[in-house]
Amino acid sequence: MLFLGGFAGCAHTVESLYGSMTTEKVELSGGQFNYYYNFERRAGNEALLVFLDGSGYVSVLGKFDGTQVRRWGLTGVLNQEFGREFDLLVPEKPMVQPGADASKDPAVVGSYSLESRSRGSVAVIDRVLSSRTYKEVFLLGVSEGGQLLPHVFTRLANREGISKQVMASAGGMSQYQEFQVLWRDDEAK
Repeated sequence: MLFLGGFAGCAHTVESLYGSMTTEKVELSGGQFNYYYNFERRAGNEALLVFLDGSGYVSVLGKFDGTQVRRWGLTGVLNQEFGREFDLLVPEKPMVQPGADASKDPAVVGSYSLESRSRGSVAVIDRVLSSRTYKEVFLLGVSEGGQLLPHVFTRLANREGISKQVMASAGGMSQYQEFQVLWRDDEAK
C-alpha cells in the first residue's frame, strides 16, 4: 500500500523529486513526445514500471515554478517511493514540456487526443523495451492512463515482455464496454 502522508503537504524542489530522472524525446508525425526515465538504479535491477498518468494539459511531472514544484504529480511519488525497486519510465502527454501547464497553448490543446497519447506512449515504451531487458515489466495507468492501457498494450511491438497491467481510477464506461470498443477499434485497423 502506498502511503502519501506528509508528502502532499510538503514543499518540494524539482531536484528533490525528479533530480534522478532523465528527459528524452521521440519525434513522430504529429508532434514531439517527451519521456522521463530513471534507469540509474542499483546494479542488476530487473523490473521496469511504466506509468501512464491521467488526463489534462499539465505535465505528468506536475507544474514547476522555477525550481519549486507547485503541483506535483504521481510520477514524483513513484520515483521517490519505488525508486530502489524499479526502473521507472513515464511517457509525457503530446507536446507538453516538463513541468508545464499547457492548458492555454492552442497547439497542445488542438492536438491532444487519446490516439496521439497512445501513439506517443507506444513509441516510447517500444523504444525502451527494444534496447533494455527486464525480467518483469509493469504497466500502471491511472485515470485516463488506465483507459489507455489496453489501447497501448495491443499496439506494442514488444508486448510479450509485459508482465502485468494495472488500471487505477479509470472511469467512464464499464471496463467491459471499454474493452469492447477498443477491441472493435483494433479489429478495424
